Amino acid sequence: MLGSVLSGGGGRRESPLESMAKSAARSVGSSMGRQIGNAVLRGVLGSMLKR
Repeated sequence: MLGSVLSGGGGRRESPLESMAKSAARSVGSSMGRQIGNAVLRGVLGSMLKR
């Protein structure tokens, strides 16, 4: 269902190139999100421990 929403709901199969591009974008996005989450968590914990 989510795949059809992302691809515009068309019934066509995506090409291997599109599949690779989506996979790369997804992994970059999740990696960046994880780094940002870790930085925020570290900042919050650091400020709490300094008191």
